[in-house]
Amino acid sequence: MHHFENYVINCPKSRIFIIFARLYSHITPLCLINILYFFIKSITINLNDKASVKLKIVKFDHDMENLHGDNGKIRIMIAENQGIILHSLTSLIESFGDFEITGTASDGNELLKKLEVVKPDVILLDIKKPGLTSIEVTRIIDEKVPWVKVISLSRHNHPFFIKEMLKHGAKGFLSKNCTVDELREGIIRVNSGKTYFCSLCSRVMLRDYASEAVVGAVDFRNITPREIEIIGYLSDGYSTKEISDKMFISNKTVERHKSNLFKKMKLRNTAQLVKVAVENGLLIH
Repeated sequence: MHHFENYVINCPKSRIFIIFARLYSHITPLCLINILYFFIKSITINLNDKASVKLKIVKFDHDMENLHGDNGKIRIMIAENQGIILHSLTSLIESFGDFEITGTASDGNELLKKLEVVKPDVILLDIKKPGLTSIEVTRIIDEKVPWVKVISLSRHNHPFFIKEMLKHGAKGFLSKNCTVDELREGIIRVNSGKTYFCSLCSRVMLRDYASEAVVGAVDFRNITPREIEIIGYLSDGYSTKEISDKMFISNKTVERHKSNLFKKMKLRNTAQLVKVAVENGLLIH
């Protein structure tokens, strides 16, 4: 025992073991479990940066709640701009019986704020400007709480939008024209760790995959976020001067971006540019 105490006294983070060595004959099994848990947690906090540790503790708490939930239901949060759709969707999902609505939000900022206290398993997401977009919110969720799974539920079924959502962490895609069975199946499969597309979104992506082989087809992946922002302003009727003021760039820079877009998309004027952008979902966020 003497050698053991000498070792732990000289070992960093050893106070708990010293107490254990001296009082081991008086410790109940439950106390021992609590001491070991506290020691391991202390080691973790000192071996990892604070942000990482905080994330791990939150994930641990989330997993424990899943394991010991009161009703075993899949917890769902709905983010939807349109109030009547939000109300109808909430009532429909609650009628399934095996899902629980833990919260709702009407915009991205409200959703992210509520995530601090509401702990859903799955988020059904369809929000638009003003404020944060679905793509921006999905990216933030994937960075901050990656164990929360996002399903895009949208009337927009453009390949570009679906790809951007997938790239930023979405796990499922449901058209608002999907069936009730697809809605229920999508939630269950995404919650189980799989990716799910409704039949309509699946057909859209298959057609897009086939069209990529067409010679001369435009690769919209080459369009930069800055260029998409400019297309958005053009579609709203802003002039070059107004765009330069809003983006804090020169008129020449705006014109250069427009020229690059015409070349990339093989177009000749702004009207064609906006039309093609709308048809291919470049302005849907």
